[in-house]
Order: sequence, then structure tokens, then C-alpha cells
Amino acid sequence: MLLYTLNLELVTLPDAPAWPTPLSIAVALNEVVLIEGAHPATAAPLLEVAATLRSPVTGIVLHWDQIAETLPREELFHLRSRIAYIAPGQVLLRQLSLGENIALAPCYHQGNSAAAALKPRQ
Repeated sequence: MLLYTLNLELVTLPDAPAWPTPLSIAVALNEVVLIEGAHPATAAPLLEVAATLRSPVTGIVLHWDQIAETLPREELFHLRSRIAYIAPGQVLLRQLSLGENIALAPCYHQGNSAAAALKPRQ
């Protein structure tokens, strides 16, 4: 059985002219929501809803089959660590995996290894 950690079901985003129709995304275990190349103003509503900081205008956001609004705030912060945003002008380094690309900044700025940067927080 395939479990989904994040499921946006027919979500209409707040203040989002870029996504005028309902949006459905199901993100399974060990996957990452990646928004690449979208302008920050365009990507912000999706990131805010996916990260459960804002409720959608319509639709439902589920984390592990639980309505996101009912989960404790600490749990939501943990769950949203698998959302990545690549801004315009940034690129993914094709010789690195997605995880290594995401870990690159913490590795560089904090001197961590990729494994340490990507390790789930307790």
C-alpha cells in the first residue's frame, strides 16, 4: 500500500492567479514537493498551503490522511521540511541528486555533510 505524506485535494489557492483551477498533488514517502523556476509571488501561495501556513480557499490539505489544520504546530513544522523551492535564476546541479541539491546550502554555510543536512529532525 502506498502512503502519502502530503495530499492536496482539489485545492484552490488563496490569491493565486497562476493556479485558477483546483490543484491536486499527492506526494508519497521519500518524495519532495519541488517548485522550480516559478516567480516567488507565483509560488508563494502553493508553498504556504503545502506548508499548512494558510488554508486553501477550497479543497483539503492532508498530512498522513489527517486534516492539516488539526495537527499540532510542531508536527506541521516537521512535515514541511520536505518542501523545496528553486527560485528563478537558480538551477539544480544535474550531477547532484535532488537531496544533495537541497542540502548544498546548509553544507556550504554550516559545514554539515549532506546526510546531516537531510537527516529528519527529532
